[in-house]
Amino acid sequence: MLAADPALQRFRAYHVARAVTLQELGDDAAAASAYERAPELAGNAAEDELLVEALATVRPSR
Repeated sequence: MLAADPALQRFRAYHVARAVTLQELGDDAAAASAYERAPELAGNAAEDELLVEALATVRPSR
């Protein structure tokens, strides 16, 4: 299973793609978890801003 691959767990784009897919499938809780994980990994400020905005769409009360 891909989710168990340690290399993917360190890859920011994996978590973003997973979050988008889960959100499209209607699993907002799992999407939020993936959106929260992505900024913990290497990226840049512009991506971080987009991830915060995306997280707000699945968890608007925070």
